[in-house]
Amino acid sequence: TIRLSVVVHITASSLAWPKSAEGWERSLGLLEEALERDGPFDGVLGFSMGAAASALLCAAIESKKVQNHEQFKFAILFGGFVPRDPVLADSLLSVKLGLPSLHYSGQNDQLVVEQRSRELLQSFGEEESTFVLHPQGHCIPSLREVREKVKEFVAAQQSICTTSNK
Repeated sequence: TIRLSVVVHITASSLAWPKSAEGWERSLGLLEEALERDGPFDGVLGFSMGAAASALLCAAIESKKVQNHEQFKFAILFGGFVPRDPVLADSLLSVKLGLPSLHYSGQNDQLVVEQRSRELLQSFGEEESTFVLHPQGHCIPSLREVREKVKEFVAAQQSICTTSNK
């Protein structure tokens, strides 16, 4: 069984639009509490600000800012981006995560354009990352080819996922 952490509660609404990271430390604390309470998890999945927060969480684990959870084995990110805040961007881009990642970006996404999603690949590494454009906008598409690709990606990670259920 693969355990997947889905980042859904983010108090730092400033991750995407204003150039301030106000609230991120509190959000990171809440995520850390969830990891401790409900983990461990094999992978992380996020959408939009949740994808940015998922990447920042991976960076915080890698840099030992979060110590109660091993690094995720993989990440799946829809409409993700590097935050505009320079401190958060640096904390993300200065770390090489080296974990397999699947990134989706919508061809018609007006909120997080393709280039912003591609910037996130810098943290994960070209060799470990797969970037896919889907024909929709800012969403987690419910298209058969997307579902199949995600299932295929997760199945490929099965051998490196050793987390057991609590």
